[in-house]
Amino acid sequence: MPQRQITALVLDAQNFKEQDKLVTLLNPDEGVLHAVAPGAARFKNRFGPLFELFTEGEFLFYEKENRNLVTISRGEIIKSHFFSVCRGPNVFLYYLVAEVVIKFLPQKDHARRTYRLIKSLLDLPAETADPPLRLLYFLIWVLRIEGVLFQVRRCSNCHQSLKDHGWLREDYHGLLCSRCRTNEERKMDRGARAFINWTRTHSPDQLAELSHSLSIGNLNRLLLEMIEYHGECSLKSSRYLPAIHPSLP
Repeated sequence: MPQRQITALVLDAQNFKEQDKLVTLLNPDEGVLHAVAPGAARFKNRFGPLFELFTEGEFLFYEKENRNLVTISRGEIIKSHFFSVCRGPNVFLYYLVAEVVIKFLPQKDHARRTYRLIKSLLDLPAETADPPLRLLYFLIWVLRIEGVLFQVRRCSNCHQSLKDHGWLREDYHGLLCSRCRTNEERKMDRGARAFINWTRTHSPDQLAELSHSLSIGNLNRLLLEMIEYHGECSLKSSRYLPAIHPSLP
């Protein structure tokens, strides 16, 4: 098949066979793509650092009939995020972002919005927001984009306004007030609900202006549970979340 060129973000790159790499890309028009990069696993290869996590690049590839994989012939880096993504243990948070995209998002649906969302978070200055807060913003918007983020202001049963806490239903389809709650254990306090609502009208670059009292770690874990439930998947990278930031409540 003729060669064609796309712009994409690198989500993953694994050794494939002896000398090749299996690369996963996110393209704003086509969603998640899987490609083989011949010779990329060699110590000296023509691709260099092109396949580092969340590198944005131009990729030239060709397709073969009856094959699920495309073959990358060459590429060029548009922008590398290596130093911000791979800074200390926070690299696991970015691996988690990539895993969410690969396992939770449909092949093409909403790819352009997701691409813009990731780019906006990657391009933030380091002082704007810590990676756990960026992850939280990302998870909220991924759930919102996919249409499974519930109403945070009202009880999903009696539809009365929530005053302080809401308890997440076991089917993850809404919050319950104290009167409607039965055996639900997962709690979302007023600060968490206010932050979720805040993200509707504020861009990532406004995170620096945010004054909040958030249990970031707990809320991240709760939203990851929702993604695993709705996506019917297991996020392996999430197991590192408590170890990375044990001080986060």
